[in-house]
Amino acid sequence: MYELWKRTADQLTPSELEWFACAAESALLTMQNIEDVLNGIALLVSSDEPGEGPIRAGSF
Repeated sequence: MYELWKRTADQLTPSELEWFACAAESALLTMQNIEDVLNGIALLVSSDEPGEGPIRAGSF
């Protein structure tokens, strides 16, 4: 991000500057959302693995 800033800071419009100011936070939130989704998928998969007894979760 710093390299991008160095190369373009003097050419950015006010709306682009606003986007740039929020880009790092937006990327962090997106990664946290992806982590939550992947954790949910992992829980579904692990609960559907054969375990003790014939009953399965039925997620897949």
